[in-house]
Amino acid sequence: MTEHASTPTDHIFVIGYTGSGKTCFISGLHEYGRAHQDGGLSVLHDDTQTAAYLEDLSAFRQQGQWPPPTTGTVY
Repeated sequence: MTEHASTPTDHIFVIGYTGSGKTCFISGLHEYGRAHQDGGLSVLHDDTQTAAYLEDLSAFRQQGQWPPPTTGTVY
């Protein structure tokens, strides 16, 4: 049996064409990680701006709406 480390050791980079669903995918991962906190998947952030952005994305998804297109801004 493999033990999970308490600190993240793997990174996932999401790349793709404009409009391909990267933002929706990240939003889904964020929601999944919150709902399954013992499942070993977390979307981590290191600032309050990114945390607020992830919460905004979740709010859109919970209301059954698509999030607006993202800009060239890196969060």
